[in-house]
Order: sequence, then C-alpha cells, then structure tokens
Amino acid sequence: MALNYSIREIRELSEVLTQETQMPFNQMSQSFLKRRLYLFGEKKGVKKNEQLLAGLKDEAFKDDLINNIVVPVTELFRDPGLWRKIREYFLSLSDQSVIKVWIPQIASGEELYTLLIVAQETGVLDKIEVTAGYCASVTKELVEQGVIFSKKMDTNLYNYKRYEGKQSLEGYMEDDEGVLKLKSSFWSKINFKKGCVTISKPDEKVDLVLFRNVMLYYKKDYHSVLKEAIDSSLKPGGWLCIGVREQFPTPYSDRFECIDQKEKVFLKFNALTQ
Repeated sequence: MALNYSIREIRELSEVLTQETQMPFNQMSQSFLKRRLYLFGEKKGVKKNEQLLAGLKDEAFKDDLINNIVVPVTELFRDPGLWRKIREYFLSLSDQSVIKVWIPQIASGEELYTLLIVAQETGVLDKIEVTAGYCASVTKELVEQGVIFSKKMDTNLYNYKRYEGKQSLEGYMEDDEGVLKLKSSFWSKINFKKGCVTISKPDEKVDLVLFRNVMLYYKKDYHSVLKEAIDSSLKPGGWLCIGVREQFPTPYSDRFECIDQKEKVFLKFNALTQ
C-alpha cells in the first residue's frame, strides 16, 4: 500500500521538494499534492516517506516524480469552441510576419499538437513560433515524439468534428512502426524551456498564452504571481486562455478584459486604448 501522507507531512515535504527541484511544490494545493504523491507511490511502490526523500538524490527518480505530479491533457481539441475562437484569432493575425505563442506548462503533447494543427488549417503554421515550458525532461521527450494514443482517438475525432476542421484528423498523422504520431513537418519552430511558469517565460512578448487547467492545482495566493508572469510576457492586444473551470485572479480589469466568459478568453488592453 502506498504512503498516505498527513497534512503536516505534505507541508514539510512540499518545502523539501521545492528546494530539491526548484519547482513551486510549496505553492500547490495540499489536497492536490497529496493525491498526486499517493498515486506516484502506488505506481512506483513508494511506501515510506524516507524512500521518497532518498529517491530525490537520483536525477531520474526526481524527473519521474515531477512528470507524475503535473496533470496531462488527454485529448486533442479539448473544448472545441475555444479552438474555433483561436482559429479566428490566428486569421486576424495572418498579416504578421511572426505569431508568437507561449504554453507555460506542458504535461503532455495534446494541447501543443492541437495548436499546430489549427495553425496549419489557418495557413499560418510557417509564422508560428511556440515557447513550451516543461517541468520534467521525460515530459519533453514524450512530447517531442509526437505520439497520439490510439485509445483516445474516438474522443479526438469527435472533438475535431465539433471544431469543424477542414479535413480528416488522421491526415495530420503518420504511422511510425505501428505507433500513431503527429507528422514531423510540424516541428520546425518549437522552443522548449525547462522550468516552472516564472522561469520558462519566452524571450519576447507573445500574441497568445495558453495556460489552461494549471492554476487549479496552485494555492489562490500564488495565482497573482502567475498572473504577473503572464502579464509581463503578453503583448498589449494579446490573448490569454485559461481553463473553463478556472478564475483569473482579481482585480484584472485594469489590465485585461474577458472577451469570452464561456471559453475563458482574456484580452490584454492596448496601452493606447486604456
């Protein structure tokens, strides 16, 4: 049976994990961290707190732990209405020479793959430059492989149909010795940066930030830190997309306007129009 941590142990362990990994474990919701550590313990046979602490001395163990704490997206075109909105936004930016996107924290490839397919369908793929933040090296390796898990294909196809895509979703995939993958032609302009949200910031301001279903796992007091990191990286007139169950930290009306409450899309004010 995996170790079931007390609240006190979670609090103490979160500080140790933060120090050892340089990731903000101490800012995560205690209930979320407790649940993810329990699942990791079940998966890896960690039955004592001492085992976990000893494992942190091994880089591969540490990387695997981080990879299992972050929650992956499991579907392509999740929330199709949002992707239809992003398609319209990309079309409005089609005169730009470069369209910059930041995904501050990827835990799997589905969100990134969907973004690239939408860019392809709007004719701006050659203009897209994506900065993708990741917390664990194994996460980056899995995402770079472009693997699309077949057990989710029915859901992927249904989402793509609701998105009202231009062609068959399978047309963007290739078979690699029996493994379905996103075509390699999509991978020219992806810049991966290791680190938490405040570290993986892009070098230049971006047109779009996709930060969906990440704030859910952090304490509310930390949301303002995340908001500042996003604000400082987003161009005036740029868009921020968060999860449909998330709330953007208030007050934000001096910097952002919610332009789609259902899909949780926010517009950063242009300084000239404030």
